[in-house]
Formats: sequence, structure tokens, C-alpha cells
Amino acid sequence: MRTLLAMNLVGTALVAATLVACSGQFEKVPEANVDAQQKAAAQHLAERIYEGCRSGTHQALSAEEAITEMREALTPAKLAGTCASIKGQFGEYQSLDYAETWKPMAGALRVYRFKGHFSNTPAPPEIRVVMDGPKLSGFWIKPWSETLR
Repeated sequence: MRTLLAMNLVGTALVAATLVACSGQFEKVPEANVDAQQKAAAQHLAERIYEGCRSGTHQALSAEEAITEMREALTPAKLAGTCASIKGQFGEYQSLDYAETWKPMAGALRVYRFKGHFSNTPAPPEIRVVMDGPKLSGFWIKPWSETLR
């Protein structure tokens, strides 16, 4: 549970102001309208972070990949602790599958939802990656919900 809180705080702290400014209403993006390049970047970042959990090697995020707050929140040292908690809760990371994209009614953020596959949980949790243009601006893991919460 500590892991969910830690990762949720990172995401919440970084996108809360933007989400409030966007009135909190989101709509699902039709697959034909999803930016393939941004989706690939979101998936690559999530896979890189979780592969680091599996291998124990954590890379710092670059200025081109993530906003300042995310780079500060997801340092290699902080990721090591978070990954240990994730492993204790869900088991070893195995893979993730893209599920869907959401956007606020106003604003440029995109919320990419992936289903994470871990060794000790039959129900895949959500791995949520929030992108602001080409940069990571929110990241967390939480129980899967059919609707965006």
C-alpha cells in the first residue's frame, strides 16, 4: 500500500493543479486520434522504469523526457526504494499492455493507461503515464478501474 501511495503522490502532486485547471472532466480518445509518437514515448518510459525495477539498474530521466518535478521525484535512488515496495506488493515486473488514452476536456495533457503484469497478482494494476507534449508529467501504479479515476 505504501507503494501505491508513493507513486500516487508523485503523480498527484505533479498533475493536480493542471487537472483542476482543466475542470476535472476527461474524455476517452478514440484510437484513431491517439498520437502514436506520444503513445510510444509513454510506453517506452514506463517500460524503462519497470525494466529498471526488474534489473535493479535505474536511469535518471533526461530534460527531454520529463518535466523537472518528475526528474526530481524519480531519481535512481528514489526509484530503487519504490521498486522494492512494488515488488513486495505485486511481485516481479513482467510486462505491460497499452489499454487506452484519455484527455481533459481542455488542455494538452494525455493520460496513457497500461495494464501491468506482475508475478504475484492475477489482476493487472493500472500503470498510468501522463504526458504533457513530449514530456512525462505524471506516473503511478494503482488498482485497475474500467473508468478513469
